[in-house]
Amino acid sequence: MKIELNIDEAKILELAETHSMNELPNAIFYEAKRQGIELAVKEIKEKLIEKSYYSGTENLYSEVRDYLYKQIEGKIKEVVESKFGEKNIESIVGRQFEKVFTEWIEKKVYERLEQIKKDIFIGSSGELKAEEDAREQAHQDELEAMKGE
Repeated sequence: MKIELNIDEAKILELAETHSMNELPNAIFYEAKRQGIELAVKEIKEKLIEKSYYSGTENLYSEVRDYLYKQIEGKIKEVVESKFGEKNIESIVGRQFEKVFTEWIEKKVYERLEQIKKDIFIGSSGELKAEEDAREQAHQDELEAMKGE
């Protein structure tokens, strides 16, 4: 018996929507295992259920399940490892780290800039001179008022 499974990108994307990046390889593995078992059981049931040496459907299901777990596990593991090899996972983790680290740094920089912005006065030298002159004039007016009393 030969069982061929086709794990296409659409199915992987569907699984990716419902699982995290850490759970995705296992989800693909279990989905492929489930499909393989369904196909094998269907084929074996069609061929062997009538044979007398199988005492019933329960024994057939049990034997098929045990056999398929042993046979399919290696193939699915190979497929998952090829899709999610160490380099692919390193790349995914690297991109996620860069994103999180960049956001964290930007947040800290913006918080610090907001703190500094409160202490910074932006104005022209003319404004500063006018303000200084106004203070001086107010001081002079106050002195004059004190002399007049």
